[in-house]
Amino acid sequence: MGGDRKKSAPERLEKLGDRLTKAQVSVDERNRPRQRQPNALGFAFRITTELVAAVAVGVAIGWGLDRWLDSKPWFLIMFFFLGVAAGVMNVYRITQSTGGDGDVPKSKLPSVIDDDDD
Repeated sequence: MGGDRKKSAPERLEKLGDRLTKAQVSVDERNRPRQRQPNALGFAFRITTELVAAVAVGVAIGWGLDRWLDSKPWFLIMFFFLGVAAGVMNVYRITQSTGGDGDVPKSKLPSVIDDDDD
């Protein structure tokens, strides 16, 4: 610090500006929100939950209608299949919005080799 007094004012200001820039970058790095990386286990849990929840809701509605209208297995069977269809559609929507795989970009996937053995 004592050697800084012998330097001219513009040199000292330039050095101070460099130190302030470094400090600002350091503060910005620390305050930047952390981006969470998708986790394969979390992605699998989300897909499973979507599918099971849709089937459970369908079965519950079918069971309730069967008890209310006394038409034992028909609504249960119909809403079971509707729940399965809704669950599959939800899973398809989720996988399409994430690029088909939880955290692997499509460009990193291996290419498919067409084997012409016909």
